[in-house]
Amino acid sequence: MAKPLISEILKGLTEVEGKELHKARVAYLQKHNQFPALKAVLRINFDEAVVSDLPKGDPPYRKDDAPAGMEYINLHRGFKRLRHFFNGNSDIIQAKREKLFVDLLESLNQEEAKVLLLAKERNLYDEYKGLTLKVVQDAFPGLIAKPPVKKAAAKKTTPAKKTTKKSKK
Repeated sequence: MAKPLISEILKGLTEVEGKELHKARVAYLQKHNQFPALKAVLRINFDEAVVSDLPKGDPPYRKDDAPAGMEYINLHRGFKRLRHFFNGNSDIIQAKREKLFVDLLESLNQEEAKVLLLAKERNLYDEYKGLTLKVVQDAFPGLIAKPPVKKAAAKKTTPAKKTTKKSKK
C-alpha cells in the first residue's frame, strides 16, 4: 500500500465525522503516527521553537503539474531536507537556502507544496479545518516543545469625546 500524501492525510482530517469529533480527529492522526513527515509538518506549523530561516511569504516557483503519485518527490521522502530551512541548522548561505527551498517546492506535488508553504507561515489551520493545536497535542504528546501563546485580545479604547462649550455673544 502506498503512503498517502501529507495533504491527503490533512484533507482526511477535515472530513472526520463522529459524535465526539475531537476524539475522532485525535484517533485519525494517531492512525497516521508512522509518518515522520506528518509530524515534521505539524511541528513546523505549531511549535514556536521551530523558527523559519526563510523570508515570509511564498517564493516564486514553478508548480509541478504531475498528477498525485507521479511527482518527482513527496514530503515523505523530502522531509529530511527541511532541516536546512528551520532553526539555523545549516551552514549554507541564505541565497542557497532559498534556492534549495524553491527546488523542493518545484519537485513536490502542488498540494504537498501548498501544505509546506502553509506550515512555514503557520497557517495550516486556515486550509484544514479541524486541525488545531489541541488535536495535535492530544494525538502526539510531546511533539510540540513550545506551544504558541495565545495573545490577549487588545482592549479597544475609544477616545473620550471632547465637548466644547460654545459661548454666546
